[in-house]
Amino acid sequence: MKKRLLTLILTGMVAAAAWSGSGTAAYAAGGGATAGAGITAETAETTGSADVTSDALALGQAVAQQTFAAAIAQGKDQATAFALAQQAAQNTITQYLSGIAGAAAGTGTAASGTAASGTAAAAVPAKTGNTVTDTAITRGLWTKYAGKKVSITSDSINTFDQYNPAWYGTMYPMGDVLNVSQTWWKMVLDATGESLDVNASWAGSKVCGNSLDTTGKTGCGMKRIFDLTGKGGVKPDVIWVILGTNDMIAGTPLGTYYAGKPIPAEGEITNFADGYDLMLAKLGGVYPNATIICFTCFPDTDVATGNRHTNSLGLTIEDYNAMIKKIAAGHGLQCVDVWNCNMNRQNAATTTIEGIHPSAQGFLLAASYVVN
Repeated sequence: MKKRLLTLILTGMVAAAAWSGSGTAAYAAGGGATAGAGITAETAETTGSADVTSDALALGQAVAQQTFAAAIAQGKDQATAFALAQQAAQNTITQYLSGIAGAAAGTGTAASGTAASGTAAAAVPAKTGNTVTDTAITRGLWTKYAGKKVSITSDSINTFDQYNPAWYGTMYPMGDVLNVSQTWWKMVLDATGESLDVNASWAGSKVCGNSLDTTGKTGCGMKRIFDLTGKGGVKPDVIWVILGTNDMIAGTPLGTYYAGKPIPAEGEITNFADGYDLMLAKLGGVYPNATIICFTCFPDTDVATGNRHTNSLGLTIEDYNAMIKKIAAGHGLQCVDVWNCNMNRQNAATTTIEGIHPSAQGFLLAASYVVN
């Protein structure tokens, strides 16, 4: 079946030499426009689902096209570019179908199914006296988002035991944050009437790394992207992207980005701009109907000195946040700048647990800022 899909993907592949798309929309269109083309009854029967086959084809085709285009742009001949595209497509299909099989066996998360869209809006509730909830109601966020399913891709700041995939590393509960209701993301979901689809947050995870990672720890990895699909294959209506802190801590080079930049090739991603760009492109390709919202990294402070943390390259969170905002704008996505949530160097002792992870007070400030 994988061979059949690969044959479909590579049909007319040489014509992709002229493909120069970039950004989320182009990534989605690269495979999405012809996702169902050539899917035979035999192939659908083999997979057990035409939807599964279509998704696999779309993903494989998108990866093959962008790999082929990147190779040509790097001066490789068509035969070499074709081979690289073939291998990238094969890897993508294998990982995708492994996820489908794992979900069927109860060991993984499938990235197929019906989007949870068209949900009837819930009636606007009466104000409760809860500042976060009442602000969300006043600003019309309940009317806009109530009933929608949200998936989150993030790091330790948004973990909470029992609320992340079982194999993901978690950090919270910790400090004075002992109940999930104290986390900023749960407060915002409750305030806006949204519900959690998947919280794919892994403590210590970075945007960068192997984009074909099979564990889920790499933000730009295929597995993390697939893990945002919920039980029964329910795809999120909204995706929150909150990553970058660990890239800063690790001293990941910032890289460069400009609107229209070709999508980076799959593989080992070593600079932040390429990783974030590729991650957003893949999210848009896999979840074309979802609203993707980017968030800057939370404020950080070295409690001992009162200064911002600086990594081995002399960069701070603010440098990575500037890149996040630039890339989000290049993809036409909203970016919520939580750097401005009033967690600062003066109050770090009370708004963070150790200078990086928010305390209950820090999370409340963040939730209040986000709904505003």
